[in-house]
Amino acid sequence: MEVFSNIVPQKDLREQSMKALEIIAESLVTSFGPYGSATQIKKENVLPKFTKDGHTILKHIFFNGIIEMSIREVLEDLTTHVVKEVGDGTTSAILLSQLAYKRFATGQEPNLSDDAYKASVYNFKMPPAEIEYMINRLVKDVSNRILSHAKQIETYEDIKKIALISTNNNEEMAELIADVYMQNGQDVYIDVKRSNDSKDYVKIFDGMTLNSGYSDKVYVTNEAESTAEVNHPRIYFFEDPIDTPEMIGFLSAILYHNIFEPLKARTKLIPTVILCPKVSADVATVMDPLTKTMINAKASGINIPFCLVSDIHQAEIMMDLANLCDAKTIRKYRNLEQQVKDQENGDAPTEETIQEWCGYADAVVAGYNKTKVINPKNMYKEGTTEFSDFYKSILNNLEMQLAQAKQDGKDMSGIGNLRRRVHSMKANMVDLYIGGATPEERDNRFDAAEDAVLNCMSAAEHGYGWGANVQGILAIKEVLSDENTTGDYKTIAQLFYNSYLDLISKLYGSSLNELPECMAQASDEVKAMVEETNSKGIPVNLRTKQTDSLVLSSIRSDITVLEIVGKVVGMLVTTKQFLCQTPAHNIYIK
Repeated sequence: MEVFSNIVPQKDLREQSMKALEIIAESLVTSFGPYGSATQIKKENVLPKFTKDGHTILKHIFFNGIIEMSIREVLEDLTTHVVKEVGDGTTSAILLSQLAYKRFATGQEPNLSDDAYKASVYNFKMPPAEIEYMINRLVKDVSNRILSHAKQIETYEDIKKIALISTNNNEEMAELIADVYMQNGQDVYIDVKRSNDSKDYVKIFDGMTLNSGYSDKVYVTNEAESTAEVNHPRIYFFEDPIDTPEMIGFLSAILYHNIFEPLKARTKLIPTVILCPKVSADVATVMDPLTKTMINAKASGINIPFCLVSDIHQAEIMMDLANLCDAKTIRKYRNLEQQVKDQENGDAPTEETIQEWCGYADAVVAGYNKTKVINPKNMYKEGTTEFSDFYKSILNNLEMQLAQAKQDGKDMSGIGNLRRRVHSMKANMVDLYIGGATPEERDNRFDAAEDAVLNCMSAAEHGYGWGANVQGILAIKEVLSDENTTGDYKTIAQLFYNSYLDLISKLYGSSLNELPECMAQASDEVKAMVEETNSKGIPVNLRTKQTDSLVLSSIRSDITVLEIVGKVVGMLVTTKQFLCQTPAHNIYIK
C-alpha cells in the first residue's frame, strides 16, 4: 500500500537544498563586484526597479517548492543582519555559503583534477554536530584574527577610499560622504534618504541613535520615508522585557492615561514612545485595541502620536539615553519585599505613578531598523546650544573607562562595547538626501550611497582592512599555518580556504565577463590575479588589474559574512529531514 507523507528524508533534502543554493547563487553572481550587471525587478502596478543590490534581488526570488523557498527565506533573514551591520556583503555571504556547502554535501573538491581523489577528499568521519562545532570554532578563530588586523580611520582619504569601493568607484558620491565626515567628525550618524529632486543635500540634528526600529508599520506617520515620527513625546524606558503581568500592567496604565483616557474625554493626546528589549505575545491584549484605534484614526486622516520600539539589544546604550532624556527606567523585581519598600519610597513605579517615569526629547523618529532620539532633555544647557555639564560628565566618564580598558589590555568585545557607547553618545546625526534626474537614477544612487554610508560607519566604529573578501582568506591562511591546526579541523579550514579562492575568482572574473564555477575553471588571467592576491596578501584593483592598497572596507564586513556562512552551512550539515506543511507539497512514498 502506498502511504504519502510530508517527511522529506536527508538525501532528497540535501539535493533540493543544494539546488536552491545554486539557483540563488547563479542569480546573485551576475551583480557581484564593481563590474556586476543590474537586475530588473517588476512588481505589479509599480514601475520596474533596476538594482545591483544582492539583498534586494534575493527578496524578489521565489520558488514553487517549499524546501527551496524555505532556504531562500532563511538566507533573507540571515543576510538582513549584513544589511543592518555593514550595508554590503549579502552576495559574498550567499556565494561563499553555496561554495562551502557543496564541498560538505558532495565530498568533492572541484579544484582538483584527479577524479579518483575528488570523491573522497572531504570524507569526514564524525557526527554532523561535531562538524558544526568545528565550523563555529573556525568562524570564531578566523574572526578574532581578522579583528586583530583592524586599522582605525585617521584621515579624510581613509573614508573616501572605503566609500569608493561601496559605490563602485563613484568619485562624486565618495567625496560627498567623505565631506560629511570631515565636517561632522567620525562619530556622525548618517541616515540616507531619497531627495525629491536631482539635488544631494544634508540636514544636521543632535541626539542619539538606537539600532532598532518600530515594532509595527501601523506607527508610520511619514509614508514617503516609512518612519514613525513623534514630536515632544514622553519616552518610557523598560529595562527588562514586557512579558509579565506586572510589566504588561505598566504598559496598559501608560496607554490608558496618555492615549485612551484623552480619546474618551476628547482632550489632547499625550505623545508617547515605549522603548524596551522585547515584548511577549501576551501584550496583544493591550496592544490590539490600540492598533485597531490607530488604523481607524488613519482612515480618517489622523495620526495617533505613539510608537513602540522593541528588540533593543543595546542595553547599556539605552540606559545612557535614558539618563540624557531624564527618565527613570522601569525594571522587574525578583524580591517582592524590596519592591514594596522601593514603591513606598518612590524608587519604583506603581500603575498609579508609572506615567511619571518618563523622559523627554524634542522628537523621536523610528524607521524599520533604527530610531533617532533628537535633542534629549539633558543634552544641552537650557535655552542654549551648549552641551550641559551633565552630558559632558557622562561622556568624560565613558572615555576614561575606554582609555583604562585599553591600558589594562581588556578583551576586544569589552573595548568594543565601550567604544560603541562613546560613539553613540558623541554622535550628531545627519540626514543625507540623495537625488537623481529620474526615479531609476535616484534609486540606484540611493542604494549605492546607503551601502557606502553603512560601510563607512562600520569602519569608523570597528576599524577597516582589505576589501574584496581578502581579509577573510588571509585570516584562514593564518589558521592553516598554526601548528595547533590539525586533523579534521585543518581539513575544514582548508575547505573554507578553497571556497574563498573560488569566491575571489568569481569576483575577479566579473571584470573580464567571466563567472567561473571554481578557480580551476577560471581563465589564466583570473588565476594569475587570484594567485597574486594570495601571495602578496593585497586585493586587486579590477580597473588596473594590479594589486592595490586603496581597496579597503570595514573590517566588520568580512567577519559578518563569515558568521553568516558558518550559520548557513552548519544548519544545513546538521539537518537530516524536513517536514512539509502537508503531503501535497512533496510526495514521498513510504
